[in-house]
Amino acid sequence: MHVVFIIKLQSLLLTIFFIIVLPYFSHGQHIDIDTLKYKLWSAHDSLQWSDFQKSPVEKELKYGFRAKTLTSLVYFYTPALWHIDSCMNVYVAVSRQNSFTKDTTDKILLGHERIHFDIAELFARYLRKEFIMLSQSDENTLEQYLSLRDSLFQSANVFQDIYDEETMYGLNAREQKKWTEYIDKELETWKGYTFDQIPQHCKKYITKNEGN
Repeated sequence: MHVVFIIKLQSLLLTIFFIIVLPYFSHGQHIDIDTLKYKLWSAHDSLQWSDFQKSPVEKELKYGFRAKTLTSLVYFYTPALWHIDSCMNVYVAVSRQNSFTKDTTDKILLGHERIHFDIAELFARYLRKEFIMLSQSDENTLEQYLSLRDSLFQSANVFQDIYDEETMYGLNAREQKKWTEYIDKELETWKGYTFDQIPQHCKKYITKNEGN
């Protein structure tokens, strides 16, 4: 298991990106995601303040963070076996137990955070396209998949920073509206690269916990 932490400290909120890469060697097996702990990205189930379940610690309060969102990108790698190409897949989720807010009435901040989540999904779609192209090439080692991942991940971080700067963390209503419309349009443009659209042999199915 390969784990990378990248931490961004910001004046209004703290965003942490947590990456996990898991080798996967058995075709057809279901991969269970604990949806009590993780909020999976969905076009039909927006991020809510109820998904921010952590209590802020003293250090976070000291630095004046209004919210913390921990976004997890979970990768599954399937090596080439016989006539089946290798592939890598990625989930986008928010860790409920590691995300907090100090104000569950702030709709502006919540809307801003939702677009951060959408941006993560958008870059996951960019990445899925690259993964599919790589899987169809003659040389598609795990190292090449990880190189693509690292490159897109760095681009995503820069993009998220620009989003924060231009919208003033959601306080600039005009810019926030422009960004929201732009990301919505991009997600529609890249709808062919949602998790469900990847090659059949690389699909991993999510088993939701009861009561979720």
